[in-house]
Amino acid sequence: MLQFQKGSILASFLVFWVSFGCTANDYLPSLENQAIAQELYLNPEWNALLHIEEGQSKILDPRFILSSEDFSSKNELVETINFLFGIDNSPTNICKFPARAIWINQQLKRPPINFGLCNQFSKYLESAPVNSIAVVYSSENLTQPSSMMGHVFLKISGENQLGKQVAHGVSFFTEINGINVPKIIFDSMVIGKQGFFALSPYQDKLSFYLQEEQRNVWEYELDLDSDQKELIQAHIWELKQAKLDYFFQDYNCATLLKFLISVAEPSLLDSKDAWTTPVDLVKTVDRANIVKNVSVIPSSKWKMRMLSEALTPQINDDIKHSVLNGDLPTFTDDQSTQQQFLALELASNYSDFLFENDAIPFQQWNALNQKVTTSKSKSSKGYEIDLSNYKNPLKTPPDSQVYTGVVSEEGNTKLKFGFLPTSHRLEDDNRQFFSENELRLGDMSFVISEEDKIDIDEFQLYAVSSLIPRETFSGGVSGRFRLGIEGHYDQKLERKNVGNVSGALGLGYRLSVDAFIYTLIGGGYGFTQHESYFYTNPEVGLVVNEVFDMKTIASIQNVWNQLDSNTDYYSFKLTQSKYINEHYSLVLEFNHRQNESKSENKLEVLFKHFF
Repeated sequence: MLQFQKGSILASFLVFWVSFGCTANDYLPSLENQAIAQELYLNPEWNALLHIEEGQSKILDPRFILSSEDFSSKNELVETINFLFGIDNSPTNICKFPARAIWINQQLKRPPINFGLCNQFSKYLESAPVNSIAVVYSSENLTQPSSMMGHVFLKISGENQLGKQVAHGVSFFTEINGINVPKIIFDSMVIGKQGFFALSPYQDKLSFYLQEEQRNVWEYELDLDSDQKELIQAHIWELKQAKLDYFFQDYNCATLLKFLISVAEPSLLDSKDAWTTPVDLVKTVDRANIVKNVSVIPSSKWKMRMLSEALTPQINDDIKHSVLNGDLPTFTDDQSTQQQFLALELASNYSDFLFENDAIPFQQWNALNQKVTTSKSKSSKGYEIDLSNYKNPLKTPPDSQVYTGVVSEEGNTKLKFGFLPTSHRLEDDNRQFFSENELRLGDMSFVISEEDKIDIDEFQLYAVSSLIPRETFSGGVSGRFRLGIEGHYDQKLERKNVGNVSGALGLGYRLSVDAFIYTLIGGGYGFTQHESYFYTNPEVGLVVNEVFDMKTIASIQNVWNQLDSNTDYYSFKLTQSKYINEHYSLVLEFNHRQNESKSENKLEVLFKHFF
């Protein structure tokens, strides 16, 4: 561990210089020459300290990048050595870049640095110990644009100077204000938004995700030695002093943490993603074999939904009625001890959910939990619920894809190809998500006709859908939103690409564990250079997850007033997906459109590659 010595400023200054055993005249050039001769500027750990990707740093703050006017990893190494160890510089400069100072000293095999002059840094190390470091992933929240792919942050914990076990969360985020989705997307992807790098009590963050947002949390404890943990700890201090710009697709919570962990484990930088997402980081850390322990902390809402699916509707209704009246469900002779255990777990989680949402007072919640504990001790027979493989983020498919195939429409055959940078479509494998959903950012596809003419088939700047079957305890609302360019049809069912903003809300109902129906009521606004119009498109659909890794989606819409036609048509769509493996799938889609005077069919066969 880093050591700090108490004493006068003069004593600390002398220790600092004497520890290097050289004179002021020859020390600095020798140190620079030695670092360049060893090509330390090419070391991946050095690039991680600077957050370099493709030769450029993701951090533009000149207080962090000392060679910002003529940046390169080599120039930054020279500038850093001069800043930290130059004869004319203050010895307290090492307090600003302790991770760089430690790393350079280690590489050049110099004696350990004394940080006795760094009072604030010393207090930080004492109050935020790093006996343990974990990557923490909170599940997706499709209602929040900044968290629709989940969120990831670090948990650092250990014993502080008072001998007390403490834990802190280290996170990078931006604030999303307003409902202007196009502006939010443009700012966060093109201009960049102000990033906030925060160190806060871990329990506060955990309560926020579990209770306020009802998102599940996974903790991946990292297998790192003490030197690696100290380097990460010191780099956290460096980042807290820098101005950071947040880019949703380029420098987000996952990107920054990837650099931060790579300071200690540079092999993470070998993983190249088109768009680094929170799940990408979790998978990268897992593939690097540096995870030594995994724990899952479910939210009450998520666990309620899981448990209710394992019990009959009648038992669920009895549990809800009993808990609302401050009592436990009654059991019949034909209920197994396993069912009784699950019912008690569900009653406890429903009580937690009500209390977290201020629906019942503390006294009722506490009394009910005591009854659950007593009843479990009599009848549980040692049952436990293993959540480690249920809705596991590590089992989700990669969240970038390219696809190609053939489209046949009214005798015309076209080739189709497209690219979805992130994240997935409704027909993709959603079995490890909380609901059937899609998230498409920058999804663009083209068609090539037999005359080699290339046309845009569709472009979705931002498209999100969430189909959630309602359940007894927490309800559930389904919805969708799209912003982009897509094909609309007039009274002759002739297609025209238009700008589109649309949305819908509705309900879903489960038919079985693997099948549910849904209905959505909604509409949108279409526009071209010369016209604009409102339209409606209510929808009813069915989703079935089948054996042999297949999924069927059937839906019917009634679309009125597209292209300002003042007429309507029906659209029936049937989609069949076959998941070949983690990286490949096959999709067959049939679409039938019909109005009073005309009908037409469209068939697509697409082959997808996920990466």
